[in-house]
Amino acid sequence: PPFTKPIHAELGCVTPYIILPGNWSDEDLDFQARQCVSGKFHNAGHNCVALEVLILPENWHLRSKFMERIKHYLGQSQNRVAWYPHSQKSYDRFSAKFPEAKRFGAFSEDTGQSPWLLAEGLTPETADGSAENWCGVMQEVRIKSRSLSDYVEQVAAFCNDKLWGDLSCAVFVDPKTQKHSKKEVDFLIQSLKYGSVAVNVPTTIVFAVPNLTWGAFPGNTVYDIRSGNACVHNCACLQNTQKSVLYAPWKAPIYPVWNFDNVNLPSSAKCMVKFFAFQNLANFAALAMQALLGAP
Repeated sequence: PPFTKPIHAELGCVTPYIILPGNWSDEDLDFQARQCVSGKFHNAGHNCVALEVLILPENWHLRSKFMERIKHYLGQSQNRVAWYPHSQKSYDRFSAKFPEAKRFGAFSEDTGQSPWLLAEGLTPETADGSAENWCGVMQEVRIKSRSLSDYVEQVAAFCNDKLWGDLSCAVFVDPKTQKHSKKEVDFLIQSLKYGSVAVNVPTTIVFAVPNLTWGAFPGNTVYDIRSGNACVHNCACLQNTQKSVLYAPWKAPIYPVWNFDNVNLPSSAKCMVKFFAFQNLANFAALAMQALLGAP
């Protein structure tokens, strides 16, 4: 590079959300689909943590039902404007590459709102992980596997080698699978070369916890910057960190304030900011009360 000053950066990536197969109930399928759609919805997809690629095992007996819930909530969520500079070009480029992508909503000449786009049924070979789309589009990638062990190995290789960037990713795994397939789950989380791994929550939540590290997986340089070469947050000032892993409950005890269809977001957000600024019992109680009113 034609400069001598040190450069530090935090950039985005082609963020994967990884589904591990299990015997999910209808309630589980619905709740986790809402979380995944929320990972795409925030800020119209103009977000370094936005869901870009949804990875599922092709032979999971609940894959079709889960994708139906994903499509249902993409249809329920408000269409957004691709307002970020050059994002409309990215949207059009994705649409041209995947002309069969399913559209949710219609383009509005009056408001500029664009339908969400979902390219379904892709394989690691047909998916496009070369660049972050940074807009309201996503891909569903199905991976053929002989076993859970084979699946997690293929997923790790696909994410690390085929998807551009290494900032953050998410893994959704039910409690029984976590317990009975601990070896495979741990292998996946350890193998993913991302600066942050969110388990059972959107990647946004890792960024919201300042004690955790936030930044790309170590090793990037200014000659190949990828998701950056710096680490922020890390309030504990830990040295030589590799990644942060946030384990969340399979289902939050109260309806998540980060879900796109939370009906009490304005009041919850105000209380959340106040609690972050002044952390005391009274402000926590006020936040909890508003959060309880968020379920649709």
